Order: sequence, then C-alpha cells, then structure tokens
Amino acid sequence: MSPYKFPQLAPTIFVTALVASCANPKRIDETPITVMRNGDRVESPVRAVDAATTEALEARVDGRQRRDP
Repeated sequence: MSPYKFPQLAPTIFVTALVASCANPKRIDETPITVMRNGDRVESPVRAVDAATTEALEARVDGRQRRDP
C-alpha cells in the first residue's frame, strides 16, 4: 500500500470500525432482584471471611512452593 492511499482509506476504516462496534449491542440483565422482607436478617459474614482467608493462605503456600524448590 502506497503512503498516498492511506489518507483516502482512513474514512472507510473509521466507518467500518464504527459499524462493527455498533453491531454488538450491550444487553441488560433483566432477572428479578431479590428483595428483603421485614424481619429478614442478613447472614453473618464470618463464612465469607473464613473462605477468603483460607483461599489467600492456600495461594500464599502455593506461591512459596513454586518459588522455593
């Protein structure tokens, strides 16, 4: 491609990229949202914290084992 052809092709490339980006529209997740009722209680975060702590410790041990033969 000669250097003189690029300025002529630039609008075509721009329009093609614009059409390609518009061809895949974003989708909205329309699933129902869970709503709490009066008297409902939020579960204690202890399980989530324990799971995250365990996962972090396992990742740390795996990293050490890979690093230190």
